[in-house]
Amino acid sequence: MGRTEEMKRSRQRFAENVVYFLIWLVVFLVTLVGFNIDGVVQWEEVGRFWLRAAPFFLLFLLNNYLLLPRFFLKKKYAAYVVSAFTAVLVVTAFHGVMFRQMKDRFPPHGTFPGDRPVREQMQGPPGEGPRQGGRFDADGTGGGPRGDIMRPGPPRPFPFKWGLLLNKFLLALLLVGFNIAVKLIFKTVSDARVMEELERQNLRAELDYLKVQINPHFFMNTLNNIHALVDIDEEKAKDTIIELSKVMRYVLYETDKPLVPLSQEVRFLENYISLMSIRYSGGVRIENTYPDNMPEGRIPPLMLSTLVENAFKHGISYRKDSFIRSELVVQGERLLYTVSNSRQDAAPDRQGSGVGLDNLRKRLGLLYGDRFRLKLVTRDGVHTALLEIPIEI
Repeated sequence: MGRTEEMKRSRQRFAENVVYFLIWLVVFLVTLVGFNIDGVVQWEEVGRFWLRAAPFFLLFLLNNYLLLPRFFLKKKYAAYVVSAFTAVLVVTAFHGVMFRQMKDRFPPHGTFPGDRPVREQMQGPPGEGPRQGGRFDADGTGGGPRGDIMRPGPPRPFPFKWGLLLNKFLLALLLVGFNIAVKLIFKTVSDARVMEELERQNLRAELDYLKVQINPHFFMNTLNNIHALVDIDEEKAKDTIIELSKVMRYVLYETDKPLVPLSQEVRFLENYISLMSIRYSGGVRIENTYPDNMPEGRIPPLMLSTLVENAFKHGISYRKDSFIRSELVVQGERLLYTVSNSRQDAAPDRQGSGVGLDNLRKRLGLLYGDRFRLKLVTRDGVHTALLEIPIEI
């Protein structure tokens, strides 16, 4: 289990890194289109863009692989805010210094196409003249009826001194926020997977607990039956012990499986009914009806015996004629099991008490949610229990 979970975490980390790689690949490759003029890549401009983007890439590496795992994911939010804010300020200051040096070193050009003079942007390739919609006279002003509109005019500086640095600061914050969002998305997926695994483990543990309650209850009743039989028929008691060993083998080695073949469960049910009927005389009629051709479906183990045990416990009388009738029917992917028994007027109505039916209801709820039906009806001295569950074909 631990190795499997580690493999899942490794695959998720790999997927997350692939997402980051693709995002940064797009960021760096988009410049090949932006700085492409007439099919010729302006590699000098591309290099300058990559150089200006490098500090933001380093900020991402620092935030994603150091600050987020060490502080944010460990819920040390104050330390993370201070560290991330400091990193953003350092990157912003470094980027400003680097941009100033690049501007002093390469005054004729900017890093982005928009940094070039307006006249240069509006002028088409050599030999083609101005671009459409932008005509210039010899003095650089716009000609024609729309000359006033196309006249470049004086440059417009930022409204305050630190405008460029503010843009870079906001861009760095946006990068950090986007990194946090992607990290949280993958963390949510990971947490959901862990919670699903925990729910499966809790479900399995609770089902095992319920089956542990069932087994001692069944064996206690059976041993009591054999104890009563020893004084009546010693040879039959020996045969019964052999039958009990078959039942114990099934309980010990098959009930650990989530599903068992329906044929095995029915065979266990027949042995179970045979053991439970030992202590009763011929005044008890027991009738069992099963499909002529048993389907190959599978059901949870020890699911049907609870209804039969309940019928023996509350519907049999030593003084009056009693009966137990059971019928198993498979309709498509649904199994219907009906158990009817005589109801003794002197006996208290305890059909839903004790471990038996309470346990069954809990198991059904854990296994099937609302996809099962358990109906108990008492009418005209007959108690009937109907169980309907899905069957795995």
